[in-house]
Amino acid sequence: MVPGSDTGFDTYERFRRGALALHERLGPRVAVIAWLGYRTPGTVSPEALTPGRADDGAGELTSFVRGLGRASGRPGPRPVSLLCHSYSPRTSS
Repeated sequence: MVPGSDTGFDTYERFRRGALALHERLGPRVAVIAWLGYRTPGTVSPEALTPGRADDGAGELTSFVRGLGRASGRPGPRPVSLLCHSYSPRTSS
């Protein structure tokens, strides 16, 4: 799980509880990780209107996900699903 706005160390426990609830729902064969590897913007802030913070965190998240496969100790790719909260509008050009 990747948080959107207003998630930091001070509110992490709420985010963690959501991950635990999802894990209980999905069962023991699924790992659920509450990843907080970037500085999220405030909900009411200029940073929430642009993709800057999300773009900054994308590299860290990519590295983390790639590391999951190596950490599993099993050969071959493992399926990974990311549940992300979006806060910035994206338009295609």
